[in-house]
Amino acid sequence: MTSQSSKITKEQTNTLKCTESTLEASSRYYQDQIGMFECVYNPKITKENLKILLNNCKSTTCSENASSSSENSGIIDAAATSTGRNRILIIPTFINLKEGSGSDIDAVIRKGQRGGLLSKLNRNYFFTNPVTYPESTRMWQEFYLLNFLRGRGVWVPEPLFAAVKSLAPGIYTGYLGTIHLSGTKNFLDILTENPLPSIDSICNTAFLTGREAKKALSLGILHSDLHIGNILVGKGSVYLIDFDKSHLSIQISRNCDISKQFEKTVANISFIEKGEKSLLNRWVRSVEKRVVLADIRSVLIKSFKAGLET
Repeated sequence: MTSQSSKITKEQTNTLKCTESTLEASSRYYQDQIGMFECVYNPKITKENLKILLNNCKSTTCSENASSSSENSGIIDAAATSTGRNRILIIPTFINLKEGSGSDIDAVIRKGQRGGLLSKLNRNYFFTNPVTYPESTRMWQEFYLLNFLRGRGVWVPEPLFAAVKSLAPGIYTGYLGTIHLSGTKNFLDILTENPLPSIDSICNTAFLTGREAKKALSLGILHSDLHIGNILVGKGSVYLIDFDKSHLSIQISRNCDISKQFEKTVANISFIEKGEKSLLNRWVRSVEKRVVLADIRSVLIKSFKAGLET
């Protein structure tokens, strides 16, 4: 383990000497107040289109009858097929691919909601001042985290925006938007298909998941809820989703000094070792809970562990 960790440390140190490129990428995201929302957003979407998206969010996610109310607006309510606590909306929108041109894409919108026992008392509200400290909110943190990981080659969705709204002093709610990965399927849905995919395909997906989780971990980010329902599978690729509440050994924001923080993270071998154990334990629990066939469970666990060890 020591020799492998030393190798990772050397490679990552060499890679992350170019910290300026990450900070430049971060600076290309815009920050603005849109209506009642404090927003950070991808330059691929205009302020006007983001305002439309936020209006669609308010009119659908807050309604008990979201599916029927959004039927004529082109909004797909995917709450019934999504896993976990968060409601998912897929909303057609327009992005600027480059100056003077654009394209229609689907935006995946997730409203921030609590899980666990606390959700029985408070499901929709979080505590901090989003006007004074928007970067400390969960949605903004996940936006910057996804941007950071994509800039370092980890397979995650491209963030589109994060928007938070103050409801009372120190209380907020909000949304996170990403660009929909067309052609992908949830790994949990794949594992419930009849017939199942080939063993080789299942092995490869689990291996790639472990590899991407390890890449994120080596960058100082531990996915706190990595299970088979938080993986999107494409052709020869996997994407890790739902980084809400993920454990960070570095602060990620527009103005942070990532280089100094990263040197400490890379040198912290215990963070990587403990993170690997945490990822594997969480993966094993999810597989044992959701996968019926013992042979498939064994393949998923062994392949994921192999990916972690790359």
